[in-house]
Amino acid sequence: MERTSSSLLAEKRPEKAVEVLREGIRKHPLSASLYLKLGLTQSQMRLHKEAAETFETMVRLKLDDFVVHRQLAEVHAQLKNPERSQQERVLYLQRYDAALQANLKP
Repeated sequence: MERTSSSLLAEKRPEKAVEVLREGIRKHPLSASLYLKLGLTQSQMRLHKEAAETFETMVRLKLDDFVVHRQLAEVHAQLKNPERSQQERVLYLQRYDAALQANLKP
């Protein structure tokens, strides 16, 4: 499904790619990579509200990492919600720092 959606995006068919990703999520509801790709595609299509909903679903399902919070900060900035954007940016930085610290431990 990920390869198919990537091919569709390369062919400049983002709407069809979104359909494929949604179908993939229906079949694999805990696939973080499918949600992430869907949210990124929605954001590229300037469907920022839908992208925010997708990334927030990832957070609710605990499929998130620092990248998701970075993307949420971006889409909330596009949605003219600076407070929420700032909150997500802080979460992004905290989780990014924690990931770096985890990688430094022997």
